Amino acid sequence: MKKLLLFLLISFGLLFADTRVYHSKVDVIRSEALYKTVNKKIPYEECYDHEYTQKVPTYSNRRSNKDNSLGLDTLLGVTGGVVVGNQIGKGNGKVAAKIIGGLLGGVIAHEIRNNGRSNTQSNDYYYETKNVRKCKTKYDTYDEEVQVGYKNFFMFQGREVYKITKRPRKSISIKNTISF
Repeated sequence: MKKLLLFLLISFGLLFADTRVYHSKVDVIRSEALYKTVNKKIPYEECYDHEYTQKVPTYSNRRSNKDNSLGLDTLLGVTGGVVVGNQIGKGNGKVAAKIIGGLLGGVIAHEIRNNGRSNTQSNDYYYETKNVRKCKTKYDTYDEEVQVGYKNFFMFQGREVYKITKRPRKSISIKNTISF
């Protein structure tokens, strides 16, 4: 019941309440420039030469000892293995002996050729000095006063007040609101 009574009282009060808005102009007494300090950055590039040493292997023009190519000697080894395998076994065993003899002859000839060569790849290294140009972006900073607007001073109800605007004004519009 109390809540209903309070609601009705507020509702009737709002029905009969009135607000008046008056617009008027007042003359500006003086205008002062308003400044703000802004930090500004100017980019510039700072470059320097970086010297470093790189390890470089020396290579020989000769082939390495791990040569996987098939040569005439490998073919001769396969042929010799087939001939030896032909002398062993009878019937189907003869065919198997030829195949195994050919494979073993080829592998043996290939390994003899590769092991017979000296290691022609050099493991020597030399050091080479190189230069690289590196650049970084840096900033020069400084503070600058920037004008952001004007304080326009005027008299209102016996007090000096101001309104900030983008430009200096000769007069300012004021809105007075009276509620009762």
